[in-house]
Amino acid sequence: MSASNKKKLRKEQQSAALTEKQRRQQKEDKSLKAYTITFVVVMVLVIAIVLGIALKTPVEGAILRGSKAVSIGDRTLSTTELSYFYVDVINEYYSYYYSQLYSTYGSYWSIFLPFSTSTPLNEQEYDSTDGTTWADYFIDVAIDNAASTYALYDEAMAENYTLDEDTQATLDAMEENMEYYASYYGYSSTNAYLRAVYGSGATLKSYLKYYEIYATAMAFYSDYSDSLTYTEDDYRAYDADIYNEYSSYCFAYYTVTASSYLEGGTEVTDDDGNTTTEYSDEEYAAAREAARADMETLLASGATDADSFDEAIQALEINADATASCTEYSYVQYANLTSYISNSSFNEEAQQWLSEDGRAVGDITSYTITTENDDGEEEVSSYYVLLYLGSNDNTDLMINVRHILVAFEEDDDGNVTDEAKEAALEEAQTLLASWKAGASTEDAFAELAEENSDDTGSSSNGGLYENVYYGEMVDAFNDWCFDENRKAGNTDIVETDYGYHIMYFVGQCELSYRDYMIDTQLRSDDLSAWHDGLVAEYEVTVLDLSHMAYDFTLS
Repeated sequence: MSASNKKKLRKEQQSAALTEKQRRQQKEDKSLKAYTITFVVVMVLVIAIVLGIALKTPVEGAILRGSKAVSIGDRTLSTTELSYFYVDVINEYYSYYYSQLYSTYGSYWSIFLPFSTSTPLNEQEYDSTDGTTWADYFIDVAIDNAASTYALYDEAMAENYTLDEDTQATLDAMEENMEYYASYYGYSSTNAYLRAVYGSGATLKSYLKYYEIYATAMAFYSDYSDSLTYTEDDYRAYDADIYNEYSSYCFAYYTVTASSYLEGGTEVTDDDGNTTTEYSDEEYAAAREAARADMETLLASGATDADSFDEAIQALEINADATASCTEYSYVQYANLTSYISNSSFNEEAQQWLSEDGRAVGDITSYTITTENDDGEEEVSSYYVLLYLGSNDNTDLMINVRHILVAFEEDDDGNVTDEAKEAALEEAQTLLASWKAGASTEDAFAELAEENSDDTGSSSNGGLYENVYYGEMVDAFNDWCFDENRKAGNTDIVETDYGYHIMYFVGQCELSYRDYMIDTQLRSDDLSAWHDGLVAEYEVTVLDLSHMAYDFTLS
C-alpha cells in the first residue's frame, strides 16, 4: 500500500501543502524544534547529501571557533557553536516540508518550499515588510533555539537530571556513529565530514558537546511533559465554554454557478482573429436569476444525506446532460472546517452554522458569493448550498488495532476484477487460518503482518494503528473497530476499496479523542508557560554575526 493510500485508509482530510494559517503560525512562533534524541542524527544524515556551507581555510576555521557570535545568559557562543543550531534548523524546516509533501508530489515536492534550493538564502526575501531574508529568519530561529536549549540544559543540571539508559547509550555511541557516517559519505575523517556539514570551524569535540547539551535539554523537556497529569475535571473545566470546538462535523455542499446559466450571447472577433462570446446585461441578469431559482430548489429539496442531495442536484435541468454531485466531507474537526469550506468570504460564518447547538441532520442553508464588476458594483457570481449531515462529539474511547492488508491486484487498465477479489479473499482467509492454527497471540499476528501485509504504512510496526479515533479510518474499517460489542483479541476480515483487511482488535485506550485533544492542549499550554519562564531568565545579545553562512544554499 502506498503512502498516499495509507492516508486515505486513515481518512485524514488534510491538505499536503501547508495552509496560509500554518505558515503565519510558523512565522509567529519561530519554533522548529523536534525535541527528540534522534533529531541531530537524522539531520546529519540528510544534510550530508544537501551541502550548503562553502569550506574555508583551516585558519579561517580557527577564526570561526574563536569568534563571539552571540551571548546567552553568561555563555558566549562562537560562530561555529551557533552554526550547529543554524544548519540543523534549516534542515529541519526542509525535512518537515519533505515529510508533508513527498508522499503526494514525489520528486516535485520541493517546488512547494517557500524558498529556492538553488539560490543563497540571503538572496531570497522572507518578509517584504522589513526586508529580511531567509538567512536572517533561520539565524533568528537558531538563536532562539540555542537560548531554549541552554535554559533547559541548565535547569536539568540544577535538578541533577540524569538521562535514561537508552539516551545515554546513544550519546556514548555518538563518536563511533559519526566515524561511520564520515566513512559512508566518503570523507577522510570525522572532522572533514563535520566541516562539510557545519562549516570550517566544526570539530568532533565541539559537535559532541553540542549534541550532549541538546540531547539532554530535549530529553529533560520531554520528561517534564510526561510528568504533567490531568483529570476528568480538568478536561471538563477546559471545554465547558467551547464544547463544539472539540467535535467533528459531517457536511456536503454544492456550488450553483451563475455563469453556467448564460444563454444567447454574441460572438465577437478581435483584430487577431480570436473569437469570444459577449453577453448583455439582461442575459447576465437572467443567468443570475436562474441560478438563484435552482439554489432555492435545492434548499427545498428535503435532502437529508449525500445521496438524496445528489438526486436533487442531478434533477436540476442545468445538469440534465451531465453527471453532477455534491462534495461530501465526514468528521472534519471544528478547527479545520474553514479549510474545507471553499470561499473565504463566508467560511467562518459557515463554521459557526455547522457547529450551532440544535443543528439537525438535514438542515440546509446557502451563501451568496459575489464579485465586483467593471463598475465597482457587487454582483452575484454563485450560490454555495451547504447541507448538515451530522456531528460527533468525539467522546468514544480511542482504540488500538492491528491489521494485515491483502491488496487487490489491478489489471492493466487499473481495474479490479471479481477474480482478483476472490483471490485476495482466499489469501486473507488462509493467513487468518494459519494464525488461528498457530500461537494465535497478538505477537504472532504482528509477526504475520510484518511478513505479509501490503500496507507499507503499518507493516513494519506489526500492522499497528494506535490512538485511532471514530471517523478517522475508512468506513468499513472504522465500523468494525468501533462496534459496541468489539472485544480485545477479536479478529475478522473486512473489505475496503484497497483490499481485504485481516483485523485484530488490540483494545480501547484510556482517553477519548476529545480528552486526548484537550490533554494535548493543556499539556502544550503548561509546557510552554514553564519553558518560556526558563528562557525569560536568559538575556540574549547579538555580538557579531558577520561570520555566519548567510549565503547557505540547499542545492
